[in-house]
Amino acid sequence: MMASTHVVFGLTCWSAYAEVRGIPFQPESLLIAGVSSLLPDLDHPKSSFGRVVPFISYPISAIFGHRGITHSLFAIVAGVVALYIYSGQVWFMPPLILGYLSHVVGDMSCNSGVPLFWPRKDKIAFPLFNTGGVLEFFIRILITCVLAWLILRSATSWVI
Repeated sequence: MMASTHVVFGLTCWSAYAEVRGIPFQPESLLIAGVSSLLPDLDHPKSSFGRVVPFISYPISAIFGHRGITHSLFAIVAGVVALYIYSGQVWFMPPLILGYLSHVVGDMSCNSGVPLFWPRKDKIAFPLFNTGGVLEFFIRILITCVLAWLILRSATSWVI
């Protein structure tokens, strides 16, 4: 899945979750969901996020490869536990987790799949489209429309 699709999907997942849970619109939560939707690609030095932190991306890529540990349930659980232990903050964890999970689910919908149960190398995939293909483009447009609808819907509760 392309970075732009990951971001829109992460934002939409968070916005839908917030809508269902009755969580008021918070720009910082949207920002966290959007950024964390790119985090799993930290294992690829040429990815949008990998280019920002090559000093982290290159070693992870060299040790685990792309779509390895960072695309697994192990990384999700380890990340949540580490954040909770070291930060003591919990307010930012739901959008961070949903953004991260949206990336993994998005990559599962591509032909390559993800090693969800790493260190097992079996890839889990429900291939709906090819990364960067025409179908992904149309899916991104549809998801963007849903995101716009969710944000406009929540706009009625904004305090200005």
